[in-house]
Amino acid sequence: MSEHVFVFPAVPRLEVVRLLDELAVAGHGSWSTNTRLIVWLTDEASGLYQGWEPEDIANLEQTVGRRPEWAVQINYRLSHRADLAALAVALIKGWRYCSR
Repeated sequence: MSEHVFVFPAVPRLEVVRLLDELAVAGHGSWSTNTRLIVWLTDEASGLYQGWEPEDIANLEQTVGRRPEWAVQINYRLSHRADLAALAVALIKGWRYCSR
């Protein structure tokens, strides 16, 4: 079963791309790790908040202090939770993190 989390960066988008280029292999609009984590940038135009409940968005806005226009989405299999945690730890420094 596949799960996903969102990371809402506190750093500019270009810095996120640089970090992801260092931590994963770039592909067709996404990145992947050797542990089969799939990572990509998503924004409101591509459906970032599609399927979110209004109160979830309100909670995010309260936590972050604004409505983020984009996020990093990471898809993973439950059996790869430790790999997800390792990548998230590498990315979270200076970022706000929200799972959904």
